This record gives sequence, structure tokens and C-alpha cells, in this order.
Amino acid sequence: MTKKNKDYTILHSSAYKLIEEKSINNTFIQGAGGLLGTVMTLSADIYAFKIYSNLWDEIRELYGHEPFKAEEISSIIPKLGEEIISDIALDKVLGYIPIIGVFTNSICAKAMTWRLGILFAFLSSRGSDLPEDEEVIKAVCLIREIYPHKDMLTFSTPDKASVLHILSGVENNTAKAFKDKIDEALAAFK
Repeated sequence: MTKKNKDYTILHSSAYKLIEEKSINNTFIQGAGGLLGTVMTLSADIYAFKIYSNLWDEIRELYGHEPFKAEEISSIIPKLGEEIISDIALDKVLGYIPIIGVFTNSICAKAMTWRLGILFAFLSSRGSDLPEDEEVIKAVCLIREIYPHKDMLTFSTPDKASVLHILSGVENNTAKAFKDKIDEALAAFK
């Protein structure tokens, strides 16, 4: 399938459905991990990294792109972790407490899966190459602004229409167009 004949609406809808499925799976696994506390939660967290890795590969494949090699994304992972986890880290601490952890782990898993999934689809809609680190971090910040995790008791599933709108806004963008759109959108939140 060439870029000219891709039906991005179908691709975006398929990405949304994939993120939703992974979110449900991860929410269940993380919630079950929180039932018994530390050891089970830690195991569920390790498994979650596999879910996220597979999600990125599956979304890239959906958009017709090859999965990234580990060395291509290794420089960005520490920065992603800092931006994505920063506002839900405290919630996750509670996930290590037996019983209470069921709920907090589930909410954190849902938030993390949606944010990462939208990021992966956002980047894949933009193109096959990975933008500069700074632009990826800005994309993470933008997604966090659009879909905030305001407290540990809630995270609403992102509305499908809004996700499709965001993804369609960066379809096949040049690096400069992508940067300009992200900068403009982030400025609107300030």
C-alpha cells in the first residue's frame, strides 16, 4: 500500500481499536497484579513493557511501517519515561499495597496504555521515520495536555472522534509541519 492510497480514516480507526484492546488487557493484568501487592505488581509491570512494545510494533505495521530497531529508539526511552510517568508515579506507589493496588494499578495502566498508544499512532500517522527527540517529547506533552490524568481515581477513555481528529492532523507531515503543529497546539494550552 503506497502513501497515496492509504485510507487514513480506516488506519486511525484501527489504531484506536487496537489501543482500546490493549488498554483493556493491560488494565486487567495490572489490576490483578495489585490484588496481592509488590511481587505480583512488579511482575505485571514487567509484562506491561511487553504490551507497550508490541503495541508500538503493531501500530507501525498497521500504518505500513517497519518496526523500529532497539538502537533507533534507545535514546528516546528515558525521556519518554520521565514525561509519561511523571504525573502518575504517585498513583503507582499505591499499586504496591495489596487490595488498594487493584484500583490504582488499573487506572494507571489505562492512562499509560492510552497515552502511549496515541503517541505511537500519532508518530506513525506522521510518517515512517522517528522525529527528533525534542519533537517526540513535545508530542508526549501535548497528549498529556489533551488527555489529562487529573487524579488517581479517574482516567476517561479518550473519545474516538477526538483521537481520530488528532491523528488526521499530522498525516504524512514533513518534520517542519509536524514541529509547527505541535508547537502551535502546545502554545494553546499555556
